[in-house]
Formats: sequence, C-alpha cells, structure tokens
Amino acid sequence: TKVDDRTVTREEASSTSSGLRSTARGHRTSSLAPSVSSVGGTAVEDRTLLSESRDEVAVAGETKSVSALECGPLKCANPLCRYLVHSSNDVSWPFCCGRCWCRHTGLMRGRAAHGEFCERREAGPSAVAAHYTPNEDDLAVVAEAEAWRRVEHLKASAQAVALESAGAVWQQSLLA
Repeated sequence: TKVDDRTVTREEASSTSSGLRSTARGHRTSSLAPSVSSVGGTAVEDRTLLSESRDEVAVAGETKSVSALECGPLKCANPLCRYLVHSSNDVSWPFCCGRCWCRHTGLMRGRAAHGEFCERREAGPSAVAAHYTPNEDDLAVVAEAEAWRRVEHLKASAQAVALESAGAVWQQSLLA
C-alpha cells in the first residue's frame, strides 16, 4: 500500500480495522442503489491517524524507517473531499467515510454528502493526500455495481421503447 511517497509495510496493511471495513463492505453490497448510506457509528475523539501506533513506515527512496506518527495527518483519498481520514482507519482504507469510498469508486453518484460515520475533521495544509489502490474485494463490489447498472439501463431502455411503441399504436387507433 502506498501513501504518496511513503510505502507501508505488509504488517501494517494487514492490521487494518477489519471490523469497520467488513461492516462498510457488507452495507455497500446489501444495496447497490445510488442511495447507499454510510456506516453508522459514534465519533471518536479528534486525533491524527495512527497517533498511538509505532509501526514502521519505509520512506520511498530511503532505507530509513520512521514512525507512523511522523507521517502526519492523512487527507481522504477521495480527491473531491476536504476531510481527514477517519481516526479509526489506517492507510489500507484511507477514507473519511463509506460514502467517500462509494463516490471515489463510482458506486455512488450525486451530491457530496457525508454519512453519520464521518468525523468531518477539516484537513489542514500539512495533511498528506492519501493514496488508495482497490483490493480484490473492492474491485469485485465495483464490478457487481457496474453489472447492476447495465441491467438497470437495459430495463429502462426497454421500458422507453415499449412506451414509445404503445404510444404509436394508441395514436394510430385514434386516427382510424
């Protein structure tokens, strides 16, 4: 996993808050409609990402290891978002809330509202923009959503053609 110029060790990536990710993923897959809501939860006290962690992060281009504390606050990986990554997340899921993940991956379209889970902590000028590379599970969810959208588009097109045909038949019956 890569965060700008910082590369995170596999141990860090595997120690993600899997409870949050599985809850969010389960919630996302239950309904692929554009009205997907974020994961509910209570806000956690304001602290920078991984503030209590002493996991090592290797800085790209150097062999020096630095503490995760030295990475500083991370800005949500959604480029349109101005908030910091949620304090209970780590660099393997760098979003402020599930809605930002949905918008970033294209599952959700429309207004840029944030869910109840979002802490809405403004990213300051020192915040480093997080980088997100989707894993296999995320890619599968996105592929499923795209397949669903194609089916819905075909249904809508078929309905439009049927209505147009019915309208033409009705119009001809009036003329006869």
